Amino acid sequence: MEKKDTGEKYISFVKRLTTKPVVGVGRYTSPDSMVSAIERGVMDLIGAARPSIADPFLPNKIKEGRYEDIRECIGCNICVTGDTRFVPIRCTQNPTMGEEYRRDWHPEIIAPKKSNTEVLIVGAGTCGAGGGAGVGSARVQGHPHRREARGGRARPARSRNSPISSNGGA
Repeated sequence: MEKKDTGEKYISFVKRLTTKPVVGVGRYTSPDSMVSAIERGVMDLIGAARPSIADPFLPNKIKEGRYEDIRECIGCNICVTGDTRFVPIRCTQNPTMGEEYRRDWHPEIIAPKKSNTEVLIVGAGTCGAGGGAGVGSARVQGHPHRREARGGRARPARSRNSPISSNGGA
């Protein structure tokens, strides 16, 4: 099933016009949509830049059937906003984006803690939540946060008629 935001309706005819491989783009963020488009013959390859920023191991995880391990791009475009502001690339789904230069480092393997002392995690967004998952049994101490809502920049948008409370639904 095609997600309505993929742009598939604009390219679905191309394979009938050529024998060359067809590469498509169009905000494919769902691995299910990507696999479906290729299996149905809509295209041969998908250019997935933003989904690959969110999860650089996306193609291998799809190939290995590890869908539950995929950090799916949410299409927030924070990764491209830095282009006009001249700031380093970042991603709400992948807090390790831009850290590839470190030696002996892997974005999905968190080194074990060196002691059972307390751990301080500052921030309640996706990065803080991800960091909390990696500290294991160490005592985690929260940091006073100025905002009422948790979730950082990944919080859902609110409107006057929104059923989500002002404290992030908690």
